[in-house]
Amino acid sequence: MNLTIKRLLPLIVLPVALAGLSAVTHRDDHAKAASAANASRIVLASDEVTDRDAPLMPRNRSDIFVYSARTQGLAETKVFVEHRNGTKELVYVDQQPGELVDVSADGSHGVFRRFISPGKTETYSVDFNKRAS
Repeated sequence: MNLTIKRLLPLIVLPVALAGLSAVTHRDDHAKAASAANASRIVLASDEVTDRDAPLMPRNRSDIFVYSARTQGLAETKVFVEHRNGTKELVYVDQQPGELVDVSADGSHGVFRRFISPGKTETYSVDFNKRAS
């Protein structure tokens, strides 16, 4: 086997050089990641801080999005509908921890998953207009 620099260049030398270059030019994005993580927090009246799940946008309603959220230190989960103008509407409260996992095309119903224990969940259909499951 004839090993020459010409053969080693694309296999070893170039990848090692590029890896070293990327280590030297590393940008510290930890502050940006921390601010992105805090973007999913909602500050409500008083000192309540709420952790929000990923918002779901109904297929036929681009003017709203729906998400579940939990107040830190409490087990209950709240489901909100937020309008494009920024107004939030509380549409459902479950006394147990859970999350909204799907929303109907028109935004009037959702699927809520309640966490019972590790590995055990219950799924409910939630009518946002009636504010009940």
